[in-house]
Amino acid sequence: MCNRMPSQKLAVLALPLALLLNLLPVSASADPSSQGGRVQGQAGHAASHSPDERHQQMMKELGLSPEQGQKVKSAMEQGRAQSQPLREQLKTKRKAMMQYLQTPNATEAGARTLNSDINDLQRRLSEIRLKTWFSIRSQLNPEQLQKLQALKAKHWAQRSNAGGRSHSPEDY
Repeated sequence: MCNRMPSQKLAVLALPLALLLNLLPVSASADPSSQGGRVQGQAGHAASHSPDERHQQMMKELGLSPEQGQKVKSAMEQGRAQSQPLREQLKTKRKAMMQYLQTPNATEAGARTLNSDINDLQRRLSEIRLKTWFSIRSQLNPEQLQKLQALKAKHWAQRSNAGGRSHSPEDY
């Protein structure tokens, strides 16, 4: 198991939700400029559908009822709405940290202040992801939860084979 800082350990709580939101790859014709779309990167990850397309695919793969699907979609949308401003703030703080560290007058105290801000944002994002995950999970029956676990395992295998992160689910 890898050694990680506490904030990094909290960040991995997002894994189940991230897997849930990126169940299946899309064709190479996906528009990377569309909201939520990603192009294939160096690690070989396939582009992903929009949130609505991922939701529809999840409903199909897990066999969700329309009521379950609506509750899951609502939880996902709420989580996304809560996390978006924090992700923007985190991006800004990380950029500020990089710039600060390159200044000749950078001090350890100043860097620690920025680092504390970054850690706080990461913690808050992790809490949102955790809350969203359990909100989604509460809508699944045991069979659907088992299917989700199988999809997660498949996702990990694809990431490993594609040259992605060298972690396994057991690391967390």
